[in-house]
Amino acid sequence: MDHTEGLEKKVMQSDWRKRHFLLDMTSEMAGQWLEKTDMILLPVGSCEQHGSHLPLGTDAYQALLLACSIADKADLPIAPLVWSGLAPFQMARPGTITLRYETFTNLLFDICRSLIHHGFNKILVCLNHNANIEPMRHVSRKMKYETGAVVVIFRGAESAKKIASELFVIPSDEKHQKARHGGEREVCRILYWNPDLVHLDLAKAHKMDTPPEFPKTIRAVHYEYVGFEEGEFDLPLEMTDITSIGTLGDPCQATFEKGRIVAETVAEYYSRAIQEIKKIPVNITKRRFTERM
Repeated sequence: MDHTEGLEKKVMQSDWRKRHFLLDMTSEMAGQWLEKTDMILLPVGSCEQHGSHLPLGTDAYQALLLACSIADKADLPIAPLVWSGLAPFQMARPGTITLRYETFTNLLFDICRSLIHHGFNKILVCLNHNANIEPMRHVSRKMKYETGAVVVIFRGAESAKKIASELFVIPSDEKHQKARHGGEREVCRILYWNPDLVHLDLAKAHKMDTPPEFPKTIRAVHYEYVGFEEGEFDLPLEMTDITSIGTLGDPCQATFEKGRIVAETVAEYYSRAIQEIKKIPVNITKRRFTERM
């Protein structure tokens, strides 16, 4: 791959799509995958504002990047992208589309039940939006109890942070922050996915704000909780409460090469994990999706 050619260009080629994307397969082709594996990747993201320099589909594209990178290494099929999730705190800026908790869990429940109905026993969720984690865990556990199937959640953003943390520049006075939105890590991955989607000329660094009406003893560290003394407690905030430009961190430090290293390192990690997940026994207690109306 050329050093400026994003992964999207490769995976959107007709031959690659027809091999890995469920949407591009015939029913017969999907059945041929089931003869080889009981695993399928399911990318889950969000459609929400990411400032002036990144597209609304940033989280969706990162989920798809994770799924495609893994599929390329582990040779697995990919279910259709779930492009919308829980983003109520991002609604102040145009373009954000949020689902209610019940809508999201019902949607993912029905997708998983459909895949299990056809023979998939292990669904590998490639998730790249933190607000989707808790509802996705809810669905995963419900699948376990109702069908016996295994729903694994691969968290792309968290893996990138841990695996390739030495690549990222985080000033010492920002290390207490627990939210980074539209910053270096996300820009790196979108640059690697498709550089044309990134507008670095409009990018600005921004540190987390605390609402001015808060007492000086309380500091914002996330859009869901705040810091007080040595601890933290939950207090839901809007993204506009903690950043005036919609993003956090320094996107100007991002490069295509960092994105490539992160994507390939994370995909390699999950590909190794998949070899072990294959060994986990599964006892499907309910295969047919009879409550489909």
